[in-house]
Amino acid sequence: MVDASAWYEDARSGLGDRFLYDVGQALEAIAARPRAHAIIAGTKRVRRRKLAGFPFSVYFWIGRGMVVVVAILHGARHPATARARR
Repeated sequence: MVDASAWYEDARSGLGDRFLYDVGQALEAIAARPRAHAIIAGTKRVRRRKLAGFPFSVYFWIGRGMVVVVAILHGARHPATARARR
């Protein structure tokens, strides 16, 4: 996530901060309503939230009283990368 933020900041001033803001917004939305996101086909419990303005997704699962973020991946990365990190 830090590398992605730096890449966006190099591309355009302020864009790295916008990326981090969007990640934060996605995490807040997940924390508020984790079950609003469907389980990804082929997994038993991994869910995904896409970022609003960037080609990234937050992959997570719901545990007992907590949400566990598995990965934040660029859309070009294969989702199996997130599944392998469970």
